[in-house]
Amino acid sequence: METSGKSSKTLAAVVVAYRVLGCNKQDAIQAMQELERRKADGDEFDYVSFIDEQVKNKPTPRFSNKESMSLLNLLRNIKVTK
Repeated sequence: METSGKSSKTLAAVVVAYRVLGCNKQDAIQAMQELERRKADGDEFDYVSFIDEQVKNKPTPRFSNKESMSLLNLLRNIKVTK
């Protein structure tokens, strides 16, 4: 995932998607690395609190049949673009 040009809030949303849906793990790792780099460079966005608050407010998906699991697999393969 290309992280340049994306806002810190957008990068944090990628992490939220991973934590809630389990999708795009590599993108979430790259997003966290970029958020850490930006913080070290002086970015004041509190991404840790943002991520925790968003995850807390999202329902946990509960799948009970094959169709729902297929949807989850589809969501896991969605790539975030600019």
